[in-house]
Amino acid sequence: MVQVTFRPTRPGFHIYGLELPPGGLGIPTEVNVRAGLEAKGVPSADEAVRQLELPSLGARLPVYPDGPVTISLPVRRTGDTAEIVVSYGACSRTVCLEPVIDRTTTLPLPARS
Repeated sequence: MVQVTFRPTRPGFHIYGLELPPGGLGIPTEVNVRAGLEAKGVPSADEAVRQLELPSLGARLPVYPDGPVTISLPVRRTGDTAEIVVSYGACSRTVCLEPVIDRTTTLPLPARS
């Protein structure tokens, strides 16, 4: 299992839900793996999504509560080094920070026993 905790750096900020469709308002939260890991299911969050109403834009967007949220992804090991790839956008009700798109972290996996 890969677990990624997103912690907005400012009070009152949230990230968008896994369910947010790409190509519209907001940046969908995504956790993917490459190289030494293979996804064996879909990601899930430890927080429930709520709908953020934006009447001036005529939109409702799925977001997690303000503050940290952990996304878990079931995986299978396929090699000795893993790449974890994340995308997300952190916003408050009035401002969004610069989105993070396809940020990759490479990690060595422990020796197989």
